[in-house]
Amino acid sequence: MHQIYATALQAKLKSQEQKDPELFSKCVSEWLFVLRQTNGEENLSFHGIGLPGVGKFWEDEDRTIPAKQQLFQLTGRVPKIWETNDKFLKRVTKEYDSTVTGAVLKGKDKIRDEDKDKEK
Repeated sequence: MHQIYATALQAKLKSQEQKDPELFSKCVSEWLFVLRQTNGEENLSFHGIGLPGVGKFWEDEDRTIPAKQQLFQLTGRVPKIWETNDKFLKRVTKEYDSTVTGAVLKGKDKIRDEDKDKEK
């Protein structure tokens, strides 16, 4: 169920010209949920981290391999073994800044004319 939801969120994210940071964060957290199998009888982790290799005994490769691929496609990296979900989300998400800065140049043509006079 979470894999289908993560796929739908990712498709919605791809269709946006300006990426919504909240949607991105939700999409990444759903893929983390799929990757780390945070619930179920086989859950051997705490906050997304566990003993290395122990989770591999019951790993569902039909879910974890696509989850790693999609996380890498979205963020350019996959979570480290001892990295919690919150720490990974904090590392890959950026604060959304809606401010734009710039400068208006006045007399741009005059400057070019003065440069031409200096060349002569």
